[in-house]
Amino acid sequence: MADSPPQTTAAPTTTTAPTTSTIATTTTIAPTPKDLTGADLTYADLTGADLTYANLTYANLTGADLTGADLTCADLTGADLTDADLTGA
Repeated sequence: MADSPPQTTAAPTTTTAPTTSTIATTTTIAPTPKDLTGADLTYADLTGADLTYANLTYANLTGADLTGADLTCADLTGADLTDADLTGA
């Protein structure tokens, strides 16, 4: 009998699809503080100003026009609001 070449058997291959996972995260960003501590805003026109979270401690707002300004969570400790217009604020 003639020599026949050795028979080889290929090993089975397994293909795995790449997997991805998505993790949803929620990041809460705190508002940027507006530090106006002791600011002299005498007769300033602050009509419609966004003063949310503003630090206005000891600010001088004498005669300032704050018509429609958003003062949500603003700190007005010791602020002088003499003759200031707070209509709609």
